[in-house]
Amino acid sequence: MSRASALQFFEDGVIVRQIAEYDLITVAPSDDCESALAVLEEHGLDRAPVADPEGIYRTVSTDALAAGGTVDAVAVPITANETVGEKTGVGSLLPRFIDRDHFYVLGRTGIEAVVTRADLQRPPVSMAVLGIILSLETALTDLINTYSHGSWLTLLPSDRAGGLEERFEQNRERNVELTRLDCLDLVDRFELVRCLDPLRSDLGFTSKSAVDKQKRSIIGLRNPLAHGRSPFADGADVVESLRVLAQVRNLSERAWQLHADSDFVWDAYLNSRLDDAAGQPVTAPASGEPPTFVLTAYNPNGSQLNDERNTTANERLGTAIRELGGDICPAVSRSPSGEWAEPSFLTIGITREQALELADRYGQKAIFELDDQHVRVIEVSTGTEKRSRPW
Repeated sequence: MSRASALQFFEDGVIVRQIAEYDLITVAPSDDCESALAVLEEHGLDRAPVADPEGIYRTVSTDALAAGGTVDAVAVPITANETVGEKTGVGSLLPRFIDRDHFYVLGRTGIEAVVTRADLQRPPVSMAVLGIILSLETALTDLINTYSHGSWLTLLPSDRAGGLEERFEQNRERNVELTRLDCLDLVDRFELVRCLDPLRSDLGFTSKSAVDKQKRSIIGLRNPLAHGRSPFADGADVVESLRVLAQVRNLSERAWQLHADSDFVWDAYLNSRLDDAAGQPVTAPASGEPPTFVLTAYNPNGSQLNDERNTTANERLGTAIRELGGDICPAVSRSPSGEWAEPSFLTIGITREQALELADRYGQKAIFELDDQHVRVIEVSTGTEKRSRPW
């Protein structure tokens, strides 16, 4: 999924025309300032557009009207920064409300409406905000799975893993086909970002405490939505909520950009640590010997399986290797920090093509090929070498 099909979808799904006020309170250029000021005060406004014969292109404020005279004498032009198109996505407009409390809305005949911070309490805005948060959650889910090589469940604290399992079982009882990965909640996702050092860094967080701070802010923004309230309701710090939303939007953009840049996937594979059954680093095959392949059946297609199912799948893989005439030794592929690990097999006596066919059968994205010079990462779907490093 790309940014265009996720974040942008949610940003543009609700447009300004759906929340703007088209019944404008205006003043005439010939009005004296005193009567115009009375109109603004009656409606609780601090400014109003001027209904010139040519259309609306000027505005006047209560401060300007206090100087006296006529509206025509104190009105000022409406600048481009004060306007927005009626088909503009609300999600992309919201950050602009941090610095401005209103925008005039351009329609087919010119300025036809106004949208203010007060309009942010309307239900369509809540839908847009929730969509931006969901876009972030979707992007983080896929990144977590990739950066952990599918072993994210081992990183969750026991209490969070217990809650996840409960949600998973509830969905299964209702015949809802969701994986455990799909059942992660917002807190789970940030907990995993916190644990995965490379992902945390690539998302721009300088520390675990920075992740925690961002998590608390987003939860504060999301909680009113979960209870059917607007995060911009009366009594809320609207500007602060808008700042948090801008952070969510920026983080979502960064997460989707990581998806677009597939290099990180292969870098994560290349940085894996390969250990033998004794926990010692795997060494290079002797010069002239055929390559060794590192194969696993754990967590196929990014699905987090339980230990029993993973072990059974690996046993079947070992049997399949032997049936091809290969020899195996137990091994473990680990992240550099040791936060995740997948039992694997050091495999000799089979060809690259056979190794790739087995990996494809067991739902793997890549295999390792080891010769006397290099560790190579081979993409299963294409058979191409994506990364390599010397011993």
